[in-house]
Amino acid sequence: MDRAIELLKERFGLNMYEAKAYLSLLKGARSPKEVSSSSGIPISRVYDVLKGLSEKGFAVREGREYRPRRPEAAAACIPCPPLP
Repeated sequence: MDRAIELLKERFGLNMYEAKAYLSLLKGARSPKEVSSSSGIPISRVYDVLKGLSEKGFAVREGREYRPRRPEAAAACIPCPPLP
C-alpha cells in the first residue's frame, strides 16, 4: 500500500491523506466514518479530504457517501507530468 500511496502522490499530485482516502474508497469504504477508520485519517479532516478528491475528479459524492472514480477516469481529469 505504501507504494500505491507514493505513486498517487508522485503521478497525480495527491497529498498523503488524499491518497489514503482514495485507496480506502477503492477498497469499499463509502462513508466518511468508514474512510476515516480504514485509512487512519482523523475524522475531523476526512470531510475536507473527500471534498478535495471530489474536486480533483477522484471521487463522486452520492448523498452522504462517496464512491471512487475508476483510476483511468480520474487520471484523465488531471494533467500528469511526463515519465522520467
